[in-house]
Amino acid sequence: MTRRFALVTGVMVGGLMVGNLAAQATPATKPESSMQHTQPAASPKPAQAESTKVGASTQPGGQHQKWTKDQIKQAQAGLAKAGYFKGEPNGMLGKRTRKAIREYQKANKLPVTGRLSNDLLTRLESA
Repeated sequence: MTRRFALVTGVMVGGLMVGNLAAQATPATKPESSMQHTQPAASPKPAQAESTKVGASTQPGGQHQKWTKDQIKQAQAGLAKAGYFKGEPNGMLGKRTRKAIREYQKANKLPVTGRLSNDLLTRLESA
């Protein structure tokens, strides 16, 4: 009986020691990850309405950027200066402007999207 008691006690103490070692090996709190996956906040407007707005541009991450009239006018002026947009810049991102953007993108070996982007606007302003 004494041997059995000693054996059971030894196994229990050994198990507790292994548990303590394992607890010491792992940090008490999880380190903050810089790559956390979070869900975007719910938008009060339906997502479908966002993608059909005139002047909306898809940015990385699926976010939409609404371009101001002045920014669109600057893009149209740059496209006109480069010979791709005909007419007066009016600040409307319509069919003619999108066609001119596509032609400019194709001629300059850029991804042809027909959408205004920060990079494209910068290129057109310096043209």
